[in-house]
Formats: sequence, structure tokens, C-alpha cells
Amino acid sequence: MSDDGEPGGTAGRPMLDVLKGSGITDILVTVTRYFGGTLLGTGGLVHAYSDSVKAVLEACQTEELVEKSSFTFSVEYPLYEIVMRFLSSFHTDSIKEDFASQVLISGCIWTSEASSLEDGIRNLSKGKSQVQFLQ
Repeated sequence: MSDDGEPGGTAGRPMLDVLKGSGITDILVTVTRYFGGTLLGTGGLVHAYSDSVKAVLEACQTEELVEKSSFTFSVEYPLYEIVMRFLSSFHTDSIKEDFASQVLISGCIWTSEASSLEDGIRNLSKGKSQVQFLQ
């Protein structure tokens, strides 16, 4: 935390207190204040910086911090709906589908569930589809 040119304890500490109170971890907030000619005083500065961080926290979307793996695989059209229902049982996000001669499906999955996805796709496709995990 830093007050970086503001009076001591009027910027960094109030912002850090708001962050700590939110319970969110692994976050960085930077606030830039442009002087508009009005002196806020120490109380006004504390409120301005605290309110800025509160506004950011209200707007941000959070998620549990877990290791994820990117994957891709293709399936034949008759398996598409079955595979999509199967995928819904996992913690996945950023799912994309490309409809060509087969359906190419890609996305992210919790790494702890990757082997179950791989086994399930292999079984559903009777060995015709292989999940590839990207680095």
C-alpha cells in the first residue's frame, strides 16, 4: 500500500482496509486521483479513496482461485447434446463450439476434474474422441 504523495494514512491504508474487509484475496487495486482544484482535507481523501475501492469491488466479478486446464476435442454431431450435458456436470467455463465436419469443443476445466473429463469423453465416443489439454 502507498499514499504516494497524499498525506500519510489518507490513501493506501483506507484502500487496504476496504480490501481486507471484503474477504477477497489475490487482488490489486490502483486508484489515480486528479486534482481538480478543490482541497478535500484528510477526511475527504480517506472517503474518496475508500469509496473508489468500494465501487471497484461492487463492479468486479470474483471466482474461487483454482488451477484450470484448457481443453479441446471434437465429436460427431449425434453425440453433441450428450457431450454438452456431460460437460455441464463439471466446473467448466469459456466453452466454445465450432460446427464443421465435426463439432470442435474447447474451454477450461478445473485441473482436478481433467482426467474424469478425458475418461468420460473417451467412453461416450467409444474411443473415437480424445481430449487434448493445452499448455
